[in-house]
Amino acid sequence: MPDSVITAWNRVLAFVNESTDEEFKNNVSNYIDIDSVIDYLIFNVYFGNVDAYGKNQLWISYDLTNWVISAYDLDQFCGLDWQGLLVTESNSSYPIKVAKYNNLILKKQDLL
Repeated sequence: MPDSVITAWNRVLAFVNESTDEEFKNNVSNYIDIDSVIDYLIFNVYFGNVDAYGKNQLWISYDLTNWVISAYDLDQFCGLDWQGLLVTESNSSYPIKVAKYNNLILKKQDLL
């Protein structure tokens, strides 16, 4: 990975993890396409992608300034576990419970 990408991504991580709620609300658009995060959350809740909020997303940037989130590693999709066994029902709130460990998702909810 080029150093420029690592530096740019670390800038985003520092902002998400260290900004106050007010700083996040006022400046998130300088780092992240928040519409893509909202779409990502809706997509994962709708399809029961219980493994979406820890490490299973791709972050894409064309300018190393503004980042867009994309789904990745859909092996725990539609309520299935990584072996293809059903672990949650379609009406489960489990994906939302898992999201509580993701700072970006938590801060994004305050914007809605």
